[in-house]
Amino acid sequence: MPFDSSSNPEITQMLHCLRSDGGRTEENLYAAVYNELRRIARNLKKTERKEHTLCTCSLVHEAYVRLSAQQQTQWKNRSHFFAVASMTMRRVLINYARDRMALKRGGNVIPESLDESSCIAPGLDLEQLLELDQLLTELAAFDPMMVRIIECRYFTGLTIEETAEALSVSSSTVKRQWQLGRAWIKRRTEG
Repeated sequence: MPFDSSSNPEITQMLHCLRSDGGRTEENLYAAVYNELRRIARNLKKTERKEHTLCTCSLVHEAYVRLSAQQQTQWKNRSHFFAVASMTMRRVLINYARDRMALKRGGNVIPESLDESSCIAPGLDLEQLLELDQLLTELAAFDPMMVRIIECRYFTGLTIEETAEALSVSSSTVKRQWQLGRAWIKRRTEG
């Protein structure tokens, strides 16, 4: 099911009520966004390696915990929330990859290993994921919007139109920035 900010206008209303109602809305918000967050996390399966042991459910829960801890954030709407969710999921995956690499190098971190059938799957290995994060950090120094577009498209699996809506830019801007960003990353990784 595609991302559609008009499909559940109550989410925007709940986001606006979060800070003013003493937390009563949070449980309803979680129930309302959970399926969309799971869809986003499942899209990440397309970009991660098969052996990844962080399951979809854990990724969703960790991202939501981090999002709900952002008490100072004034959510504009549902699109804004899911754009930030995509960046948060990226951070969760990067932190997870760093922890796994530390363990590989003799670190003390014990990885969480859950049901493999629901785990994030094929694509980048841990070193590649960390390299991509480093490249995106470099890119953010001179084009933060391009990084946000890459995060929405790559880490969240949003379409060009969904990314445009989430970031409040035109579809043509997303398409152009997506192509430029991929080309920049390819040039940097190839030499």
